[in-house]
Amino acid sequence: MKSLSLEQLEHLDQNGWICMQIPDLWLKLFNLARTLFHENQFEPARIKSFARPDPTPIIRNDLIHWLTGDTTLDAEIIFNQHINMTMNQLKDYFRIGLDHFEAHYAHYGPGKFYQRHSDQKKEDNKRQFSFVYYLNPEWKPEFGGELVAYRAETNEKKLSVLPDGGTFILFKSDIEHEVCPSKVERFSISGWMRTR
Repeated sequence: MKSLSLEQLEHLDQNGWICMQIPDLWLKLFNLARTLFHENQFEPARIKSFARPDPTPIIRNDLIHWLTGDTTLDAEIIFNQHINMTMNQLKDYFRIGLDHFEAHYAHYGPGKFYQRHSDQKKEDNKRQFSFVYYLNPEWKPEFGGELVAYRAETNEKKLSVLPDGGTFILFKSDIEHEVCPSKVERFSISGWMRTR
């Protein structure tokens, strides 16, 4: 897996996001995610401020399975190494004290979504960078399921990305974004790089 180029880091700094391909890992992670899903290892996603599954499912209705740092699965180990390498680059470039990351598999069934939101909350602004790695084979535009990010100043779309397998998006956690409904199920890994 390649490290970020200076050009990519500058784009992230100036625009708040970068989108790239990581083609050599997503299919293995897709197979792992699908197996976990069929073994009923996913659970309803929670809004952080609530201790139980989201009581307002109109905000989001995806299912998740958390990744752990002590995994023994090769594909997850490589993915964790990639995120740690990226996090170290961001620490050096932005001079920010990123300390750790958290991540989970996400499953969105047909029609499922996550409404517009920011990953960085006023009461907890420790999330600095968010990422999504898509695990979906042969995704077609007519399936929908885009990640859409917005410009805070103008409310215009800043970014719209289809969940094609191998696509990796990294963006600043204060950017508002949403997951649009899709016509078929979709898998991804979502996560956040945090300060202590």
